[in-house]
Amino acid sequence: VVTREVLDDLGEIKMAILLPADIKQGDIYTGHHGKSDPSMPVATFPVDDDLTKPIEMVIPKATIEQWGEGAFIFYCKFEDRVGNVGPSSKEFKFDVRLTAAPSGLQPPEVPEHDDDVVDLKDAFPDVAVVIPTFDNGQPNDVARVTFNGKLQPDKPTDGTTQVIVDVPFRDVADGGDGPKDVTVTYAIIRNGNPFSEPTGATINVDLSIPGPVNPAPDPEEGNPNLVALVVKGSTDDNTL
Repeated sequence: VVTREVLDDLGEIKMAILLPADIKQGDIYTGHHGKSDPSMPVATFPVDDDLTKPIEMVIPKATIEQWGEGAFIFYCKFEDRVGNVGPSSKEFKFDVRLTAAPSGLQPPEVPEHDDDVVDLKDAFPDVAVVIPTFDNGQPNDVARVTFNGKLQPDKPTDGTTQVIVDVPFRDVADGGDGPKDVTVTYAIIRNGNPFSEPTGATINVDLSIPGPVNPAPDPEEGNPNLVALVVKGSTDDNTL
């Protein structure tokens, strides 16, 4: 990945090619940069009398900025000293991200967990997960929440305001009533690339409904206050 920070720090991107066993003086290596093969040449390396010199070529900073963001390749073509041009080398693939990455990502918040438990009343019909504001947002960013391993639908965000993702009851209840610890995480997705908030949050979920204390000793099977069930058939009671 070539980020804005890396590009500004280095000023250019240097590519190195392993020395072939049959290298000769007068050979020419040409580096190509772009989205696919064929792409435009960006640098050449003529082989001189020092056959041990590393084959290195540079993609200029201006070239990378001109092409913009996205997935790119770099490959090399070889021309020998008498003009024979070989096939393209294997592609080196990399991503370019020229806008500053989302930063200052804070852990997600779950307001229904303010009393240290998400109970049945809190969980129906959904549980809200709040994504705090962050720096370096872009208009095409989205927040992607994962609740107890369940991916939630993306929510657009530019980082300037909080975003609320409503997790439906079925996902909250998945895995049983509890009590259970549930992990909540999120990532900001930009151009298909995830920038994950590093810590996440762990919340207690307990959807069980407390009942009366079990009587002691246990009552006998059946309720003596109810009349016994009788099945009516074509002959006698309880006979079909």
